[in-house]
Amino acid sequence: MPLIMLDAGHTKNTFEQGGGKGVRKGGRNYEEHNFNINVAKHTKRYLEASGLDARITKQSFASSENLNNRTDEANRIGADLLVSIHANAGASAAKGACVFHWPTSPKFANMWVDKWKAENTGVGLHGNGKHEVRLGTWTNLHMVREAAMPAYLIEHGFMTNDHDFDYIFGGKSAEYRRDCARAIAKAVCDYFNVKFVDYEDNVPKKQSNPKPSNKDVYTVRKGDTLWEIAKDHKMSVRRLKRLNNLKGNIIHPGDKLRVAGKAKPKKKRAPRLPKGILKRGDRGNKVRRLQKALCEVYFYPNKGAKNNGVDGIFGRNTEDAVRRFQSVYTPHMIDGIYGKRTRRALKKKL
Repeated sequence: MPLIMLDAGHTKNTFEQGGGKGVRKGGRNYEEHNFNINVAKHTKRYLEASGLDARITKQSFASSENLNNRTDEANRIGADLLVSIHANAGASAAKGACVFHWPTSPKFANMWVDKWKAENTGVGLHGNGKHEVRLGTWTNLHMVREAAMPAYLIEHGFMTNDHDFDYIFGGKSAEYRRDCARAIAKAVCDYFNVKFVDYEDNVPKKQSNPKPSNKDVYTVRKGDTLWEIAKDHKMSVRRLKRLNNLKGNIIHPGDKLRVAGKAKPKKKRAPRLPKGILKRGDRGNKVRRLQKALCEVYFYPNKGAKNNGVDGIFGRNTEDAVRRFQSVYTPHMIDGIYGKRTRRALKKKL
């Protein structure tokens, strides 16, 4: 299965700390990274719904920048394609989106330009939408130059242009960010000759759930993967996992998997959110309830640790999880402190 590495350019709070990427408008700071990581997460969901293995670089969630970490990770795991997601800055008159590529690797760039035009995002192209990366020039970009696989850096408009700003950070940003992700995901699917599946259109409605017949059940054989099974039965990996209530990607020979029918809707009670303010150093049941809620929306305090870091202690990991959640859902208030605004956003997602 092709492995796609997504990269959200820059790091959180780089503009706040000085010297980073972002803009100040109307007395407020707007961090480029907040846009980048949001688009990356949407893109990952589209690609996974389409049956592809998509990951986001660990450096995308770091608190300090290290470009080498980004390309080193993609090279180390043997990614088949690298896409770095950005928003541009420059003169106020400059506007439009574009993709940077190595001179000998224009294939994906051409596909992305076609998808961008078809998506009709509201933001046009910067020139013809394509720029070659060349050594010794302003286009000599690390993410494209140092990657061992075909790599592309996409600038989704200019933060410094009033028209583009409205799409990147303003009133049109929610829909625009999904449009950006769809354009990337559709181009990736074309690149690997895979059918694009929109995860937002692939959620089953609540229906009766009859007992499956033998032909609706597949017995896992040695060497099988979820991607191969899903492809053979003309469905996405996401749907296959939902049918079988699978949380991970591990299967074993002899496992029985449903490959037809409707997924049984989950009746899961949302965690009760604590009231008040919680911050680093706090302990107790309120912190534990907050940690469980963060896990429900996939912002784990310490994924892979015991209970994914749910321990009732508001330490560095929980503060980081709150910051990561805020960077996506309350991008104008990122302080790592749980208060009314974060509670409201978290309640909406549960």
